[in-house]
This record gives sequence, C-alpha cells and structure tokens, in this order.
Amino acid sequence: MFKNLRELRKSRRETQEQLADAIGANRATYQTYESGRSEVPADLRKKLVKLGYDGPFITPGRPADAITREEFAEFRGEIRAEVRGLREVLEKLGEAVRAVSLRVP
Repeated sequence: MFKNLRELRKSRRETQEQLADAIGANRATYQTYESGRSEVPADLRKKLVKLGYDGPFITPGRPADAITREEFAEFRGEIRAEVRGLREVLEKLGEAVRAVSLRVP
C-alpha cells in the first residue's frame, strides 16, 4: 500500500506535470494536493480514481472509501450513462456484423 499520492505517482513513473494534465489541473495546484496542503476536489478525485489512483491520500481526513452520498449518486449516474453508451455501441456493432454476415455467401 502506498503511503501517499507522491509515492503512487512515482511508482507509475509519471511526473507531476503529466498527472496534473491528466486530471485537468495545473502543476502548481497539483503540488498542493500531493503535499497535503489542499484537499483534492471531488471532480478531480473521480478523475484520479478513473486513472487508477486510489487511497486514503486522495481524501485526507476521511477513510479511503468515504465519499458523500451526493458524490456517490453523481458518480453512479456517470457510470450508468457510460454503460448505456457502451450498450448502444455494442448493439450497432452487432447490427453491422449481422448485415455483413448476410452478404457473405
């Protein structure tokens, strides 16, 4: 288990600037999260989790899995929307495969 965000970032051989860009923050702001001077906002925590960064260092003062009900509901809604989008893509792909298989003798 990694003790902090810095250790995890370094283990993945990413620079502060690379991770800051990936979550949509500037490097100076990201440094405040990594040093613990600022708490990572909910929207950026979600981006970190999607990138595979998870742990108590993301939510200082709260257990690693603690999020508010509102954050959970919002995140669940985002996931459901992504799943719906993937289902639509799979349905279209299935239709395309069926159409091609009907043309092949």
